[in-house]
Amino acid sequence: MTVRLAIASAALAALLSNGCTSSAAAGVSSLVIAAHDGGTLVVSNPTTTVITIKGSVIVEGSDGKTWKPLITEMSLAGSCPIDGIAVPVATITLNPKQTLSPPPWRGWSCSGQCETHCHSNMYWGSGPFRFRLTDAAGAAIVSNSFGMQKQPTH
Repeated sequence: MTVRLAIASAALAALLSNGCTSSAAAGVSSLVIAAHDGGTLVVSNPTTTVITIKGSVIVEGSDGKTWKPLITEMSLAGSCPIDGIAVPVATITLNPKQTLSPPPWRGWSCSGQCETHCHSNMYWGSGPFRFRLTDAAGAAIVSNSFGMQKQPTH
């Protein structure tokens, strides 16, 4: 029992030292997620088991007191197609020791991740922002906060 508690404590300490916090159990809470200025997201599965999470990413912004979801487009899709809209996927499966780095979030409301033209596209500003990943049961893990360097063109 003491050995299990020590292992669980070490895993939690490793997650927290990487700027990640978890609100739930197995699976998603074992992921290591890191956000970098400019909207880059890296998701790693350091375990020896397969972990399945939702393919959509929630981008949250802060007013300095609370975090709120933003209206934007961000997914764990591997690339941006030529027409500019990432094909959404319901779930993503990360194999043991696998790392995923989707196209970065660019800070816009409707062309948040991929280049596309839309009406009323709004830039969300310099931040702070963070990413939230969830699994089918609603368990979540959030990244460290990050900022946007400057307003990109779209």
